[in-house]
Amino acid sequence: WDLALQGSGVGVWDWVVGQPDLYLSPSWKCVLGYSDAEIENTVDVFRNLIHPADRKTTDRLIGEYCNGEASGFAMEQRLRHRDGTYRWFLVLGNRAPGTTPGELPRLIGTTTDITGLKRAQNERAAAGKMEAIGQLAAGVAHEINTPSQYVGDNLRFLADAVRDMTATITTIRSRLPQPPDLTGEQVLQILETGDFDYLSDECPKSIE
Repeated sequence: WDLALQGSGVGVWDWVVGQPDLYLSPSWKCVLGYSDAEIENTVDVFRNLIHPADRKTTDRLIGEYCNGEASGFAMEQRLRHRDGTYRWFLVLGNRAPGTTPGELPRLIGTTTDITGLKRAQNERAAAGKMEAIGQLAAGVAHEINTPSQYVGDNLRFLADAVRDMTATITTIRSRLPQPPDLTGEQVLQILETGDFDYLSDECPKSIE
């Protein structure tokens, strides 16, 4: 059974809650890169392998299960591998049958390496974040592009309008003799040809 567990990356633990001894199977130690002789079967040794940020959570979940506040014992925790890195594990446990009232509860369970699964989940989460950022950027670009295009169109219109109005005035000036003797009708005709009334009306709107 233990050989099968070693091949599957699953370790077994057995603990009478409150006692200093904690059975850790050879397969449990093997998952963390240790031989059976390298790790003592004690609670203190086990706690030192738990990531500091996960110790309080581990104690709380054990307490809730032993006090009947939880129907099952299951948690994810990080344990320190022999190479110094922390890896993620899924810990499942259950109360051993046959415990009489007044006896300390005995918990038996398994510890499974889920580092690869957590890494894949993190990669998917990161990809999801990047996708969300991309969608946000596209939305922001659209919101910026629409008014920018509107402003750009009006600026181009103003540039064309100024050229046309300048050309109209230049035409009038070029046809003025010295001294000027253009009739009012001739001036109005030049202004009409150059769309002066239209430009005078539309340019302020475009600027606004």
